[in-house]
Amino acid sequence: MLLNLRLELAVVSEWLKANRLTLNTKKTKFVVFGSRHRLRQVPVLNLSINGEKLEQVEHMKYLGVILDNYLTFDQHVEYIHGKAVKKLGIVRKAREFLDRGTSVKLYQSLVLPHMDYCDIVYSCTSEANLQKLQKIQNCACRILLRCDRRAHVKEMHKHLNFLDLKQRRELHLSTECYKQVNNSSSSLHKFFKLKSTRSTRTGESKYEVPNLRTMMGRRCFSYRGPAHWNSVSEDLKNSESINAYKNTYLKKLMRDVNHPE
Repeated sequence: MLLNLRLELAVVSEWLKANRLTLNTKKTKFVVFGSRHRLRQVPVLNLSINGEKLEQVEHMKYLGVILDNYLTFDQHVEYIHGKAVKKLGIVRKAREFLDRGTSVKLYQSLVLPHMDYCDIVYSCTSEANLQKLQKIQNCACRILLRCDRRAHVKEMHKHLNFLDLKQRRELHLSTECYKQVNNSSSSLHKFFKLKSTRSTRTGESKYEVPNLRTMMGRRCFSYRGPAHWNSVSEDLKNSESINAYKNTYLKKLMRDVNHPE
């Protein structure tokens, strides 16, 4: 493995030279991903490029998401939790001077984007981490409605017409599935392979779901994507556009909010 990595780095170095580009090795780091058991078996990697040693780290930020070597997303949740709490403090102070409608828009523009961003990726984190973020939204509901701690969470969401974060992740996952299934050039399209043309009983298209045993594996998009798409009705799958699909699925989730079983 080490030999292959060094060969690949040599190829990168040659490509940079051919294109007259310079790599800032002081800012270049690498992470080895894997389970705790497997990483214990990985030797110390001494990698370098152009004679400059590269630093091995346990986590790093990539496109706004902090990736740790175990892919627990603990550091990322801590990061967005801190960001969201600070912005929620602004909403709390502004609420004294704003009406509810304006305060809701402020929450949706300042706080919610931090928890929505790449939630399909980090949703494979622990349930404890997900609940940590949900508590922020619960707190926001109390601020917006001026409720005390005894107020029922579901009633607050219903009153504000809010999806909880789990439902928002479901909406984002479902919308992403629609995009990938209908875009054969996408890199994620490969996860959606038809098991058979049609189900003989229901007449619906079914997709292959990988046989994964671990909970971590089952939280990955390669598993959750096809598994979720198989649960979507055929009529909804045949929506004419991504906006039509998203709006219909959103209405379905809002019915669950307003008329819980």
